[in-house]
Amino acid sequence: MTVFILKIIALVAMLMDNLEGSFPDTFPVVFGWIGRISIPVFMFCIVQGLIHTRSRKKYLVRIYIGSVVMAVGSCILQAFFPDAKFQIADNIFATFFLMGVLITLATVRLTRYKKVALWIGFFLIQIISFLLITKIRIISNSYAYLVSGFIPNIVTAQGSALFVLQGILIYAFSNDHVKFTVMYILFCLLMFVNPCLSGFTVQNLFYGNYQWIMIIALPLMLSYNGKRGKSLKYFFYAFYPLHIWILFVIANIIQIKK
Repeated sequence: MTVFILKIIALVAMLMDNLEGSFPDTFPVVFGWIGRISIPVFMFCIVQGLIHTRSRKKYLVRIYIGSVVMAVGSCILQAFFPDAKFQIADNIFATFFLMGVLITLATVRLTRYKKVALWIGFFLIQIISFLLITKIRIISNSYAYLVSGFIPNIVTAQGSALFVLQGILIYAFSNDHVKFTVMYILFCLLMFVNPCLSGFTVQNLFYGNYQWIMIIALPLMLSYNGKRGKSLKYFFYAFYPLHIWILFVIANIIQIKK
């Protein structure tokens, strides 16, 4: 499969996941199970973009702009629905940006001193953003979410450090299918252990914390044929925030009418 086909599959899975999340009484939990493939497949596509892009700087800037737009737009919408039952908490752009920055810092060819300086700068920004987000969260979750869009933090970003680590591992093993497969299965097993710790039950495994079901994304990623396919890059950048905002508005209008 080309990157384009993989993105389309991930997009459909993401839509199904968010439909179930926004309307849990209407759409079955199986939509959420299928939705588990969206983030790893999108991460895989981001990694391929980082590998093949002509300008990694411009690529990361686009993802960062996506993070900012998502944060600003979500905060504006939530201001119109202060009593919303479900708040917008997702901003996968921030997670992808952090993943890309860390991969770039680890692979960029610079002098030792410049590289050390960049790493120190990154961690200082992370400490400052974490403290700022934590402080602001006491006042308002919405404002904290806004800040996290402008200054993405590895702890507060969607999926936290675990999702960022997943993206880095996908990059590290992208050239070896066997090592990639082993890595991904082990990572899914780690996700499987989490619900098991609170009880090895059907409720925990399939209705509580079922992130481990992302194992079904493995055959899709292994089917990548090394080609980009169609572009439509701005369509994918736009679809993510737009569909979340639309579902948020519809869900809250229904809630108000009840």
